[in-house]
Amino acid sequence: GCKGLVTLSGAEALTLVNDCHPESIIMSLSLADMEGSRVLERLKHDLATRHIPVAVIAASDCKTKAMEKGALRFLDTADARPENLEGLLEELMAYASGQRRPVLVAEPDSARREKIVKLLSGSGLAVLEAADAEAAASKAAQAEAIVIAPRSPESLTTDMLSAIKA
Repeated sequence: GCKGLVTLSGAEALTLVNDCHPESIIMSLSLADMEGSRVLERLKHDLATRHIPVAVIAASDCKTKAMEKGALRFLDTADARPENLEGLLEELMAYASGQRRPVLVAEPDSARREKIVKLLSGSGLAVLEAADAEAAASKAAQAEAIVIAPRSPESLTTDMLSAIKA
């Protein structure tokens, strides 16, 4: 289980975060005394709180702003049903508990790919591998980050990025 702290005030939310050290935060961008995006920005620029995963629940037109300010996840208010909220909370708690986070290594050269995978292996990451654009595209949705080796041919890098975006 978990304990929840609730406030409608951005200033009070920042105080609660500093006093109570939560493992995760679910917040709205509509707060009584200040813009929620400002609260999120302050959380993510403070070394003491920037590691805390934050999910934002707001209207769909706020998604880009929330993600740019550092939200880990976004839930549209139109989708804020109990099952979606429960899933969001579970995801935040898993993230905060330090479960292995997936990273995709996209590198066509197997020797270089193996070196990169070896470097990342002991760091608490679940490393996914892709040798070509098609494999990168199929695995990209599972990854939180993608490493594209700097010496990959530019055409291959472009192909991989295009395939991932599609």
